[in-house]
Amino acid sequence: MSLILTRGLPAIEILVDEGIDVIFEQDYILNKNKYKKIAILNLMPIKIDTELDLLRRLDKSGGDLLIDFINISTRKSSRVCNEYTSDFYKTLEDIKDTNYDGVIITGAPVEQMEFEEVDYWDELKDIIDFSKTNSKSTLYICWAAQAGLYKDYNIKKHPLEKKCFGVFEHKVNKDSKIVENFDELFFAPHSRHTTIDINDIKNNSELNLVSYSDKAGAYIIANTRDIYVMGHSEYAKETLDKEYKRDIEKEVEIEIPINYYPEDDPFREPEVKWKEHSELLFKNWINNYLI
Repeated sequence: MSLILTRGLPAIEILVDEGIDVIFEQDYILNKNKYKKIAILNLMPIKIDTELDLLRRLDKSGGDLLIDFINISTRKSSRVCNEYTSDFYKTLEDIKDTNYDGVIITGAPVEQMEFEEVDYWDELKDIIDFSKTNSKSTLYICWAAQAGLYKDYNIKKHPLEKKCFGVFEHKVNKDSKIVENFDELFFAPHSRHTTIDINDIKNNSELNLVSYSDKAGAYIIANTRDIYVMGHSEYAKETLDKEYKRDIEKEVEIEIPINYYPEDDPFREPEVKWKEHSELLFKNWINNYLI
């Protein structure tokens, strides 16, 4: 399979070095029978790291994927970030007449704010509505999952006493195409300060609690077309390590991520327990929902 990307995207060089086949969109003969088209709304501040995390997972789907990266237009961040996204990202206005097979909406570092306090909340709601009419399925990740559940089902998020941070064991709760071929027990990373009440999911007839963790709570929630993932299965091996050491440097109170470092020693190389499940989750989404 190949990833079809915009020429010049900095992540391309790293992907190619890792042996991932990349074709430039400008050089690709666009045959709708041969590829699927996915829009990724990247709300994370470190754009390239998130691009790499997601593209590595999407590469395992088994087919050609054309990727458009989308950016919020109503919020301006650093000058460098603005220049980067203007070169490589599209806005809702750019894609409003485009149909996609799937849309992915990432997490964002705003989870401790009320949704209505987020300066791009109205635009995010418009993008969610767009995804419902212009794609077959939307995959929401972490804060985006909470945002999507709040917007469409009025399911509120709740602050945690301490950050849910580490790699947690999960159970498959209900049969679903998104967990096809999953082991009964599997691992996934979480990194968040808020959660939702599992009972709010169980009491909603339109939603299914597909997977959960005894310690981390709800993990995968699904309706007939969309998938809400409360954790970060896309995370690379070193991502939690970077987050932990970043907070230590900033003198932010943070505990060692659970079940991540051998013997909880942050000077040792982290253990990756979630890669196989993560690749399978994205593969199942693409092959079972984008059809």
